[in-house]
Amino acid sequence: MKAAVFPSKIASLGLPSGHRCALFFRSPPALPSSFSTTPCRKLARGIRGSEGFMSQSSSSSQLFSSLSNSFSSQSESELPQVQLPSPKPKSPPPQLPWLIVGLGNPGKKYQGTRHNVGFEMVDALAEAEGISMNTVNFKALFGKGVIGNIPIMLAKPQTFMNASGESVGQIVSFYKIPLKQVLVIYDDLDLPFGKLRLLPKGVIGNIPIMLAKPQTFMNASGESVGQIVSFYKIPLKQVLVIYDDLDLPFGKLRLLPKGGHGGHNGMRSIIDRLKGSRNFPRLRIGIGRPPGKMDTANYVLRPFNKQEQEELDYTFQTGLEAIRIMLLEGFNKSATFVNTQKSMQQLRIGRPPGKMDTANYVLRPFNKQEQEELDYTFQTGLEAIRIMLLEGFNKSATFVNTQKSMQQLS
Repeated sequence: MKAAVFPSKIASLGLPSGHRCALFFRSPPALPSSFSTTPCRKLARGIRGSEGFMSQSSSSSQLFSSLSNSFSSQSESELPQVQLPSPKPKSPPPQLPWLIVGLGNPGKKYQGTRHNVGFEMVDALAEAEGISMNTVNFKALFGKGVIGNIPIMLAKPQTFMNASGESVGQIVSFYKIPLKQVLVIYDDLDLPFGKLRLLPKGVIGNIPIMLAKPQTFMNASGESVGQIVSFYKIPLKQVLVIYDDLDLPFGKLRLLPKGGHGGHNGMRSIIDRLKGSRNFPRLRIGIGRPPGKMDTANYVLRPFNKQEQEELDYTFQTGLEAIRIMLLEGFNKSATFVNTQKSMQQLRIGRPPGKMDTANYVLRPFNKQEQEELDYTFQTGLEAIRIMLLEGFNKSATFVNTQKSMQQLS
C-alpha cells in the first residue's frame, strides 16, 4: 500500500502543526531521512484506540484511501518542512571536589608552632578564598568553596597529628573523593625553613619511573641493571645511575649526561653489561676523600656520623629536586640547578639547632623573623595550589621549584 503523507491539516489528530507523517501497513517503502516516525506511531496508537477507527479492515482501508486521494495532488516539495528541536545536551556529571587537608594539633597550646604549619596554610587559603572553616564534620574543622570553577573542601583534623588519618579517611570515603584529588599539607624537618615541595604519588609529573637497588653487591651491579634495561627495553638515555664519588667534596652533587666509570667498580660493571656503552646519565654524590692515611676500602664502608647524616639528608633533597627537573624540564635545566645549589652550611635549615630534641623543636613557636618568612611561604603555597587546580600538577610543581626564598629576594 502506498504511504499516505499527512501535512499540518491533521493536527487535530494529535500531531504538532507542520509535522509530516507517513503511515504504513504491511511492508512500507523506504522513508526520506527527514521523516519523523515518532508522531506517526503516536497517531497510529490514537487511531487504534478510537472507536470506529482501525477496528475493521474495511474502515481502515476507506480512511487511507480517502486521505491518500485528498493529498495526492500535492508534491512532496510543496509540503511544509519542519525542523524538529534538537535534543537537549546531557548535563555533565557533577565535578568531584578536591580535598585539601592541613595537618596539625588542635587547641591554643599548639597555635603558631612548627608542627602546625599545615593548619596555618589552610587558614591562609580559607582567608584568601573567603571560605568559612567554622563547621566541625568528620572530626575536622571543615569548609567548602571554589577556586576558579573547581569545588574544594578544606579540612583541619581535630584528632591530634598522629591520628589525622581517622578524619581524612572518613571524608574521602563519605564524599568518594579520588585519591589523586586529595592534597595533604604538612611540616617537613628535612626541607630548609620556608621551602616548599609539591609531590605526586607513584610518578614524577606524569612520567612513569622505575626504582632499583641491585642486590648483587656493588662490584656486580651490572648484572641487575643490564637485565632490567634489556627486559623493559629502556633507552639508555633514560637510565639514571646514582652512586658515590670519592673525588667530589662531601655532600656535593654532579649530574653528567655520560662518561666513564672513573675507577668506580659498580659503574665499571654496569658499562660492561651494557656492551661498553657509556651513553647514560649519572648523578654522582660526593663522599670526600678518607682522612689521613685511612684505607679507602675501609672508608667507603664506614657509617656516617650524625653531622654527616644531616648534611647528606639535605643533599638528598637537592638530588630529588634535580631528578624531578631532569624528568619534567630536561637534562640541561637540571644540571644548571645542581651546579648553582649552595651547601647546607650556607643555608639555615629546618632541623633543630644544636642538641635540641626534635619533639620539643616542632612544638616551639616561631619567632618574628620566622613568621614573616612563613607568611611569604604561605603566599607562594596559595599560588601553587591555584595553579595545580586550574592548570595541572606539572605547572604547579615547576612554579614551586623555581620560587626564590624571601631571603634571596631581600
